[in-house]
Amino acid sequence: MRFSKGYTIVELMITVGIFAVISAMAYPQYQNLVMRNGVDKVRDDLYVDMVLARSEALSRNRRVTMCATTNPMAMTPVCTFGAADWNTGWIIFADTDGDQILDASIDANGDGNLDTPADELIRVYANKNAVNMTLRYAAFNTNYMTFDRLGRLENTTNGSFWACSGLAGYSAALVVNRTGRPYYEEGDMNEC
Repeated sequence: MRFSKGYTIVELMITVGIFAVISAMAYPQYQNLVMRNGVDKVRDDLYVDMVLARSEALSRNRRVTMCATTNPMAMTPVCTFGAADWNTGWIIFADTDGDQILDASIDANGDGNLDTPADELIRVYANKNAVNMTLRYAAFNTNYMTFDRLGRLENTTNGSFWACSGLAGYSAALVVNRTGRPYYEEGDMNEC
């Protein structure tokens, strides 16, 4: 009688079948986990950029604006006005004249001298998860926020950002209060 070492084809097929069943059951939960992590990452990136904008306003002793943009990868990205959806991305810039527009230096009176200094672009953020989620700002000014030289929000009250993934049924909130301080809050899918 000979004994062989190894597995038979039947044993191998049973093992592969069990692995396939377990994988099929785990895949939907894994997909939800990936989407939730994507939502949390964008919320965390937004938090970091709000803190950056506020600290830049304090250190430069002038206004810094953070606004939504539909094309963050453009050569010169611009703020998107009238849009409450920050899904595609945002820009942060030192707003010299306080008009919430990223300006170049201009000769306002035509004398050949640049009268208005250029606004300085500080950061551009492009959301790589834009297809799977929605990010919107619920406040009076929905497309921008400006931090004054003391780090406070100008011309607005508290505002909330809602990062939502409809596929995963998950949302995460980030609130910024009038003093310019952002903080996390539990999400609510009814806000999405």
